Amino acid sequence: MHFGPTPTTSSSQKQDGYVLIDANKKYVAQLHFDGLTVSVKPPYENWNTFKAEVKRLWNVFREDLTEWSYSRLAVRYINRIDVPLPIRDFRDYLRTYPELSSDMEPFVAGYFMQLQCPQPKFEASAVVTQGMIPPPTKDVISILLDIEVSKTINLPSTEEDLWNIFDQLRDIKNNIFEASITDRTRRLFE
Repeated sequence: MHFGPTPTTSSSQKQDGYVLIDANKKYVAQLHFDGLTVSVKPPYENWNTFKAEVKRLWNVFREDLTEWSYSRLAVRYINRIDVPLPIRDFRDYLRTYPELSSDMEPFVAGYFMQLQCPQPKFEASAVVTQGMIPPPTKDVISILLDIEVSKTINLPSTEEDLWNIFDQLRDIKNNIFEASITDRTRRLFE
């Protein structure tokens, strides 16, 4: 979950925030003077548990700032899908996939694809990144399915409105995830 402007990189040596890691090394909070990002490492919990931890960190963070405003909220889920070899066709596992011309050899050693998908109904936007990443074992290929949904906002009038926006962004992310995979992929998670 991210509060603040779109993250940028800089080569300067100026410190503009802190990284906090809990004792169990499960949660990582990046506190910046212009934003807060909270990540969780596997094994993953449910949304409500994660959101409760983010709320706790948010309340600590905002108490230390006298002037706080944010213009962007986002949720991002980075998934690794391990597909057993041999894979004959990406369509067996993905509903959005790279497709080779029939005039090419039918082999792929790697790929990277990024789609920017406006969500006008929700005044949000999604970035879906997909590609092959190093697998944990030699008998699978690993596919990255990275989904970030964000919304540029005016400051919500209440805390409840803020958390409702995050719930809405998560729902959009879930819809994109489900629309991106096949039933065969769903069975891999069982």
